[in-house]
Amino acid sequence: MKNVGIIAEYNPLHSGHIYHMTNSLPEEHNVIVAMSGNFTERGDIAVANKYNRAKFAVENGADLVVEIPTAAVLSCAEHFAKAGVKVLTMLGGVDFLSFGSECGDLETLKTVANSMADIDIDVKKYLSEGLPYPSAFSKAYVEKISTGKVQDAVSTENTSRYDNELADITAETLKELLQKPNNILGIEYIRALKDSNIEPITLKRIGQGYNSEEISSDKYTSAQAIRNSLYTKDVEAYLQKDILEHIRSVDIDNDLIVKLLKYDLLVHNKDISEINNVSEGIDNRIRDTLSLCKSGYGEFLSSVKTKRYTMARIKRILLSILLDIKKSVLHSIDSLDYITVLAVKRDRLHLLKDAKVKLVTKYKDYAATSHVFKEIDLKANSLYNVVSSDSIDSHSMIIID
Repeated sequence: MKNVGIIAEYNPLHSGHIYHMTNSLPEEHNVIVAMSGNFTERGDIAVANKYNRAKFAVENGADLVVEIPTAAVLSCAEHFAKAGVKVLTMLGGVDFLSFGSECGDLETLKTVANSMADIDIDVKKYLSEGLPYPSAFSKAYVEKISTGKVQDAVSTENTSRYDNELADITAETLKELLQKPNNILGIEYIRALKDSNIEPITLKRIGQGYNSEEISSDKYTSAQAIRNSLYTKDVEAYLQKDILEHIRSVDIDNDLIVKLLKYDLLVHNKDISEINNVSEGIDNRIRDTLSLCKSGYGEFLSSVKTKRYTMARIKRILLSILLDIKKSVLHSIDSLDYITVLAVKRDRLHLLKDAKVKLVTKYKDYAATSHVFKEIDLKANSLYNVVSSDSIDSHSMIIID
């Protein structure tokens, strides 16, 4: 039986996610999920702790769920994708990586991904100028095409083939493709898979877009829209009853983030210049806004946000401050030497036997690694217990019969 990997957040797990797990291959297959932990790539506090979200996934189609390290989750799409692929590769035995995309055309996404050898420097340049990641990505890529500097990342022999294929994609079409979040993630997945034996496959995203904020009449809706409508009857068509009941019972106190930041930055005057995603100007803006802030988290975010920073980036920065995630630690993705196992079906425990690194299935297993990500993951568990009522009482993987 083939093993299909999925990189996900399941915040919360909804009908679209279950469709993805079920339909990644036409034949029966095992589903192995690399999932973000207690915080998400948007910089949100997850609607349920990582063990409970993993349990829901295994009860509804996944066979095994493992964790993507928090440091990579609270970063850009490139690091999120790279860490997700790294975890799946270290598990061994994963045949495919399946992802949803607005494009739905794997060959087009491969063409773009395989011609990006010299784009990274320009992406970083535009990010430093304040562009959000999708815009920086799109601008850098379209600029390369317009100046004829796009190179094939695989081999010189293939350069002309990719150049010819790219010539058939208009700049406008390409720009639109690169503005879609799942397309961008898909391209990053393909790039991260370059030296892996895992093959990419994509399903065309159907229903609402990733950033849609309101429930519509579509068969499948976005997780964002669900989170915004958790206490209305509209969401009941998209969530399993037990999942909805659980996340409705969870109390998340976002306002505590502001209080914790005040303690770190105003009381202890913590230096955040080396914190991931922090660039010139945002440091002082955060401190100044905190010193004047007498409101809650939402208003604080609105006061800090500028055109240079997306809301998601601001939220990632704030959590990175509290978890002390420095820019330098993102270089440690390649040296990751452990995998935290969250949940698994009892009759699929054999999926863990090919792992090439230490498996963390209980708290004491962390002693086997000194990797820089470990302390950040443990801090993330503690922070989640402070801001959410869905406490992590045990660090043991969940086995589902």
